[in-house]
Amino acid sequence: MLTVEAPPRIQLDPGPTHVKTGQTVRLPKCFATGFPTPVVTWRIVKGVLPRNRVVSSKGSLSLIAAENKDTGLYECTAKNRLGHESSVTYVVVWSPPTFVKKPPGKVNKYIGDKLALHCSASDQASISWKRVGGGWERERMTDQNGTLTITSLKETDSGSYVCEAKLPLYNIDTATSLKVTVPLYNFTTNGHKGRLGDIQQFTVPTTARYLIKAWGARGGTHSTDYGDYPGTYYGGKGAFKEGIFRLNKGTVLNIVVGQRGGNSVEVKGGQSTSRTAAELGLSVEDNAGTGGGEEVLFIHPLIHFC
Repeated sequence: MLTVEAPPRIQLDPGPTHVKTGQTVRLPKCFATGFPTPVVTWRIVKGVLPRNRVVSSKGSLSLIAAENKDTGLYECTAKNRLGHESSVTYVVVWSPPTFVKKPPGKVNKYIGDKLALHCSASDQASISWKRVGGGWERERMTDQNGTLTITSLKETDSGSYVCEAKLPLYNIDTATSLKVTVPLYNFTTNGHKGRLGDIQQFTVPTTARYLIKAWGARGGTHSTDYGDYPGTYYGGKGAFKEGIFRLNKGTVLNIVVGQRGGNSVEVKGGQSTSRTAAELGLSVEDNAGTGGGEEVLFIHPLIHFC
C-alpha cells in the first residue's frame, strides 16, 4: 500500500469580520489539508487569547462577549511533521457611536442669512447630512467634514435636517428643525420730536421684492386759554403710503425719518416759544403746533430671488 504524505495547506478568509461589543463572533473557518492530518491552532497576533471566552473546535474559533480589545489579527497555523503553514484573518469589534458635537434641535434664521450646523461623533464614525422632505440644492447646500452649510437662505429651506453617524454595525442620527422667516425692519424716531428728523441707513441684505410702508407723523399739540375757543388742539394724523420695490443686495438706502410736530405756540407780539400759555401766564394767537415729518417706516421683504 502506497501512502503519500503532504505538508499543510490553509484556506482562510482574510476578513474583516465585524461584530458588536457583547456579541459572540465566529471567525472564518480555517480549512487545513495535508497528510498526516495537520494540527490546527489559533492565536491573536498582538496580545493573548482570552481563554475564558474562547471556543475552538475543528479549525473554528469563536469569541464570546466580544470586547473592543479583541479587535485585531488572528492567525491560524496548521502543522504536521512535514512542515507548517499560517494565515491570518482580521476581526473588528465595534462600540456604538455617541455624538461628540450635536447640532441644536431648533434654529431660527432670516432669509438671506447663512446657516452652519456642526456635527461629530466618536469611534471614527462617518458623518453625513440629509434633508427630510425637501430638495437639496448643490449650489447653496454643502456637507463637508460634518458641517452642513446653507448660504442665502430662503423661506423654502425651512424644514428638518438630519445628521447621521454611521459605523459598519451602527447608525445613529439627530435632527435640527430650521425655520427661515422674513425679517421686518422698523425705523422710528424713538420718541424724539421736531420737524427735521434724521437720516438712517438701511443696507439691503438680499436681492428681493420689498414692501415699504411709510406713515407721516402727526402734528404738534396747541393749547390756548383765550379767545372764542379755548382748549387743547391736537395735530392731525400724517398720511400713509406703501409700495413694492425690487432691491438688490448691498444697496444702501438713506431713509429720512421725521418726527412728531413740536408743541410750540406763538405769543402775542410775534415771539415764539415752546412753553404753554398756562406756563407763560399769557394769551396766545390762534395757531396750531408745528407739523410733523415722516415718523415710522417699515421695510418688509416679500419674495426672495436667487
